[in-house]
Amino acid sequence: MTRRALLWAALLAGLSARPALARIGLSTQFIDVVVEGLRPGGTYSLRELRGSSYAVKNRGDAVVEVSLEALRPAVLVPPYEAVPDPAWVELTPGRLRIEPGQLGVSEVVLRIPDDPRLAGRHFQATLLARTLGTGIVGTGVKSRLRFSLGPSPETVNFDLSPGELSLSKPRAGPAYDSRKAEGRGFALANRTNVALRLRLEAARWTEGTEPLPPGGWETPSELSWEIGR
Repeated sequence: MTRRALLWAALLAGLSARPALARIGLSTQFIDVVVEGLRPGGTYSLRELRGSSYAVKNRGDAVVEVSLEALRPAVLVPPYEAVPDPAWVELTPGRLRIEPGQLGVSEVVLRIPDDPRLAGRHFQATLLARTLGTGIVGTGVKSRLRFSLGPSPETVNFDLSPGELSLSKPRAGPAYDSRKAEGRGFALANRTNVALRLRLEAARWTEGTEPLPPGGWETPSELSWEIGR
């Protein structure tokens, strides 16, 4: 056998002895989040503003360590400008250990410098989640965060509050009026000077965006009875 043939034989033997590589993948439904009404000098939690956190799902078949960081964006959505300092966007924790098929969750906090020159401006940041310690087969996923110090450039015609609502007294049977029974319900506020026609409908909870709260909560398969008129 020639020297070259011996070398190839050694390489093939080494490759065949290696274990199969684990499948690696990350995803998030925190794709493009927009917040407005912020002020210079303020500190804002996205959980409080939007009722959501930054959730990353491990789509691989092995446990992964994931690093989270905020970056200046490479591509901007006009009229947004790149965040002057990525440190304005704080991710806590900044590192996650995520089991296969599970979600890792980090809180997003915006800390705006106390500079009146920032008022009325619109900023954009990139959130990057990437695997650590997986060598050349690492993977990552990017998200876009846009925030305005004042009204958003996108026209939002109404407000829905509160951001989340839990009811403790409903029972199977007749229609349940949460305002009469518990004094609780959602409120819509028209922010324009013209009449609006809006359609309300229930939707299944998307666990990829936000994990279900602890305590045995689940999203029902039948949604026709979830919302009144």
